[in-house]
Amino acid sequence: MKAALVVIFLCFGVCPSFGRKLPSFVTKCKLKDPEVVSCVKNRIEEYQKYIIDGVKEFHIPNLNPYVVPQVNIQLSWMNSTFTNVEVYSINNYTIDNFDMDFDEGFLKVRMSHKSVSMKGPYEMDGKLSQLNFHGEGEMENDNSGIVGDITVNGKKVTRHGKEYFEMDSATYKFASYKVDRVYFSNLFANNAELTERVNKIINENSDELFADTYPAVEKIIDALVVNIIKATFGRYSLDELFD
Repeated sequence: MKAALVVIFLCFGVCPSFGRKLPSFVTKCKLKDPEVVSCVKNRIEEYQKYIIDGVKEFHIPNLNPYVVPQVNIQLSWMNSTFTNVEVYSINNYTIDNFDMDFDEGFLKVRMSHKSVSMKGPYEMDGKLSQLNFHGEGEMENDNSGIVGDITVNGKKVTRHGKEYFEMDSATYKFASYKVDRVYFSNLFANNAELTERVNKIINENSDELFADTYPAVEKIIDALVVNIIKATFGRYSLDELFD
């Protein structure tokens, strides 16, 4: 999902900003065109087939998998650290709704993924059903029905005689997210029976157990959105970003 957010804002900014020499698949939209909103939405969806192996001109890394160096999660039933998490299928997204108006000062995107899977090393301390455990091993996770809303608010400002879009706030909120399966190997060292038992408990109660992770993930995406916007709209004027 992060990578799809990268593509959204690269389609506004990085694509044109590297305008000295763009990849052959890039086509800029015309800002004054009455259909500019539809144009940008279509571009975002078209580009996903080109970005899976990364695009060096846009500093987009390989997206299948996309590697997250470290994630720390603290919940009522466990504290965990995940490292070098490989995320698959984040480049397969659909833009359900899209709107933007620089005069009114907003960008709004609803994006969905049919499925996203993850795997990677983990270390965890936890307690479930009166069982204390310390696990170190591999995590596997499958998710579906992921829908999220991105809202960016800002305003047009003039600097050095050029108009820029200056961001005031950016948020990402999940509309839906389903954990289909999660498996932690070696939750109990040298005890496969207990490992299977606790994994079964986790999967049978995944909606409740993982509900509190959503705000943490939203904050990570918030930070990503803010960085991309600052790197794009903060540096390049609207005249430079669009035809």
